[in-house]
Amino acid sequence: MKNDLLCLIEQIDYIKSFFHIVGGTGIPQLNVIYDKAEFSAWKQELQLELEGIHDRTHDKFIWSTLTLLKQGFSGWKDEQSYNELSGSLLAIRKNIDKYYPAEINRTQNDNDKEEQEMPQKKPEGLYKPFKSRQRLCFLHCGLFRRYRSNTRATVLFINSGIWYSVR
Repeated sequence: MKNDLLCLIEQIDYIKSFFHIVGGTGIPQLNVIYDKAEFSAWKQELQLELEGIHDRTHDKFIWSTLTLLKQGFSGWKDEQSYNELSGSLLAIRKNIDKYYPAEINRTQNDNDKEEQEMPQKKPEGLYKPFKSRQRLCFLHCGLFRRYRSNTRATVLFINSGIWYSVR
């Protein structure tokens, strides 16, 4: 939900790296992204998250962003559409609490419960601490599975930090 959308928004620069030039020899050269599988998967996940928000809030800004996602990438104006989409997503990230107000209270209550229930000791076994929030985000969004498809990861959230195990 909220974290999934934030994770997708953090991937803007990564997805932008998939732009490539097509055309030439009599055909106009265009910088396109619409034909890349990574972009299509990212776009579909983003669309699903934004549709969930729109179903709850009926927000016009979310609707215009969804319209851009659905109609803006045909190959002719991909770069312009991507720049507009990036701006919209950054604005959504800046105002994310407007779209997920119930999660603020739920997250605070969950954190209070975890502090009371979770012991303050390190996990045993092959668990290692995460050093980077972005690495956790990529793991959470499933990009970790794409690079290491035969690996299973377990993530533990403990008061002293975030730990993971790879099998």
